[in-house]
Amino acid sequence: MLNSLDLAILYFFNQDLANPVFDIFFTTLSESRLVWILMIVIMIILFIKGGSRGRLAVLLVVVCFTITDPSTHYILKKLFCRLRPCHIFDDLRLIAGCGGLYGFPSNHAAFLVVYFIKKPVQRLLKIESFDFNDSRIEGTGNG
Repeated sequence: MLNSLDLAILYFFNQDLANPVFDIFFTTLSESRLVWILMIVIMIILFIKGGSRGRLAVLLVVVCFTITDPSTHYILKKLFCRLRPCHIFDDLRLIAGCGGLYGFPSNHAAFLVVYFIKKPVQRLLKIESFDFNDSRIEGTGNG
């Protein structure tokens, strides 16, 4: 059942939602260095103007990226050995090639997991200063 759901989602995104506008937009986005330049500029501004919290945030992003990107690529992908769908199915639309042999887990997704484990790590380390933005949203004032 999980396999059929997985295939349904794959074909929905690959074929049902496919259109020339998305093809151009996402190809340009993934091939453009503009995204990296923008991220670096934002991190420099945050480092310079963000005070100690901004510098800490930049440091954490750099550390998380440094750990998750290679560990996902060199350890997890080889551990799971899940082939990219383009290596299995001949009828997929490929606009920018297939990429590497293994596709799970995604390096991008592994990096984003950091956000979801932020709260438990903060509680474990008793770091409340990171919680300022969350406390404003929750309205509690105490994280």
